[in-house]
Parts: sequence; C-alpha cells; structure tokens
Amino acid sequence: SHRIEEIGSSNNILGVEYLRAIQEIKSKMTPHSIMRVGASYTDEEHRGEFSSATAIRRLIQNGDIESASQSMPKESLDVILREIRSGRGPVFKENVESFFIPFFRLLSREDYCRYYGFVEGLDARFQECSMEGSLERFLRCVKSKRFTLSRIRRLMYYPVLRFTDDLIRKSSELGPQYIRVLAFNERGRFHLSRIKRSMKIPVITTTSLWRKVVDKSLKEEIKIDVDLFEAQLKRDFTAVSFYSSLYKYPESRARGSDLLSQVVYHRQER
Repeated sequence: SHRIEEIGSSNNILGVEYLRAIQEIKSKMTPHSIMRVGASYTDEEHRGEFSSATAIRRLIQNGDIESASQSMPKESLDVILREIRSGRGPVFKENVESFFIPFFRLLSREDYCRYYGFVEGLDARFQECSMEGSLERFLRCVKSKRFTLSRIRRLMYYPVLRFTDDLIRKSSELGPQYIRVLAFNERGRFHLSRIKRSMKIPVITTTSLWRKVVDKSLKEEIKIDVDLFEAQLKRDFTAVSFYSSLYKYPESRARGSDLLSQVVYHRQER
C-alpha cells in the first residue's frame, strides 16, 4: 500500500531506526517528526531552494554551478568550488567505472563468497555480469526483484574494502572500537574534552597517533578488541585512499592518506 511505501522511504527508515535506538538505550529524548519539504531524496529535477542531493550532484557534474548554488548554503558551495579548483573532487560514479569492471572480472565466485552480503546467488550474478562493457550495464544485469540497485551499489565496495563475513559479524557483536572526529567548532571542543573522560572506547582526533590507542589497550588503560580496532581503522583508511585515487590531478591522489589529514577546526566569529 501507499503507507507501506512511505515507511520504506530512506528518511523514514532512518527515523524508525532512531526510534528503535532510543527505546533500546532507554533514552529520555523525545523524538519529533518533521515533514520533508520540496523534492524527494531521489528526485533528479532541480527544484530551486529545496532540491534533492541527487539533483544537486547532477547540476555540479554538468557544470551548472549557478543553479546548484540556489540549493546550497554558501559555506558548502565555497568548499565544493575549492575542491573542484584543486582537482580533489567531486568524484562521480563514472569515475569508478574503469576500476570496477576489470576488478570484478578478476574475482572468482569463491572470492565473492568471502565477503559479506554475497548470498542467494549474488556471487554468480556479479561474476557473470562483470562481462558487461559498462558499469550501468553491469548494474542492470545484476538487478532483479530480489536485488535492488541500492543494495548492489553497496555490495560493489565490500570486496574492495575487504568486508568479510567475519569482520561484519564481529563488528555487529562488539560494535565500533573507536570514534573518529572529523571536525568540530569551539563548542564541540568543549564537549569533546568532557566526553573523552567518560567514553569506553577511544575518541580519535589525530589518526597518525592510532598506535598510541593500541599501546593503551595493551596496558589495559582502555578496553577494546585490538584486532578489530585495527581492522576497522584499516578499512577507514582504505576507503579514503580509494576515493582520493580517483581525483583529477596525480599530486592530489598522492596526498590521499588519512594519516596526513588534520581534523577540521572551525573557529566561530564572535
């Protein structure tokens, strides 16, 4: 029915998961629902101020920055323009086509079966459809009533990032072994210093110092599963390295390591 389709939309799925988590941790938070205004999540048409992320990405890809600017905060637009000028992005699905098709052709059914989510014959479909000549044709080939495009697109990255069944099982059982901070402002810095004292898992702001986390664990100053911590962090680094390898300029690709990245600190004007 129409109501069931509504509940199955991306925003509502996220909302339901928030409600489930609030109940699970017995939080005192009171949830409030907010009606989405403007375009739906996957609407490809530009609709002015309230356009979808899909439409905005398409405008940027087509070089129509003027139209895209109508749907974005100035601060966000400035960042995108800076990254475009530097050759660091944005990266679109067309940029990964030359990687995925040859990569999938190198994998056997046994290789696929090592990774999470390749069930119900998906290993065979991926192997067979890797003979297609483009990423778009590959996706259409794999897609079926059981296998949606969103699911297939997620699965594409699991072999690249080595998301094995064992890793996902252990991560589901023990949870994340660290919290990584990407950016904060002055108020965020205050909260960071406060929560660091009460967190059961490490809060990482400088990724190059990750070995200190391992040392603290070995000294039993913090309680984490070291093997899982290293496995999760490795995938974190690999994802960024893979993304940066698709940048326009070689010099930008070479500086893609997370170990060289600094946390973004936004100093607010008084």
